[in-house]
Amino acid sequence: MFLKKSLSVLILMVVTSVASANWAATDGSSAFISINAFTPLTDTFGIFGGSADISTDAPLLTFSGEFLEPASTINWGSSPASSVASDFQVAWKSAGSWYLPFSVGPVLNVADTYQFVFLAGTSFTILYATDITPFEATAPIPVPSAIWMFGAGLVGLLSSVGRKKRISANVVTA
Repeated sequence: MFLKKSLSVLILMVVTSVASANWAATDGSSAFISINAFTPLTDTFGIFGGSADISTDAPLLTFSGEFLEPASTINWGSSPASSVASDFQVAWKSAGSWYLPFSVGPVLNVADTYQFVFLAGTSFTILYATDITPFEATAPIPVPSAIWMFGAGLVGLLSSVGRKKRISANVVTA
């Protein structure tokens, strides 16, 4: 019963959910702090590449993020994960398997700080991360079909105006 109530309170704490599963560092380092009252010393988190499959790939970097210890700080320039600083995933290891966050939301009034809620069966943990932002892949911007439709309509209007002028010129001369 206590677990269900705690879980519902945790989920309510995340007011705004972020759709991104991939993240990018906003500066040279990011701090990660775990808050788990049940097993505070056994949480393991991992940094995976943006396109990695967490069920089969190994993490590029692991850390504990213990609340009682100083925050786990990743210096992106010198860490093994430096190649993915602009596109990475954060996962939690529970019972030998890696899990992506169940819910992610910004921490109110704190810039570039997010709260990750991880669930695995009946286990859960919370991880706070600073100096990160949702990763958005840049893709070529397609020309919307509305522009093509507008162009076709404009050509149609211009051709009908020209046709009306020809018809009115033929009526006047006849």
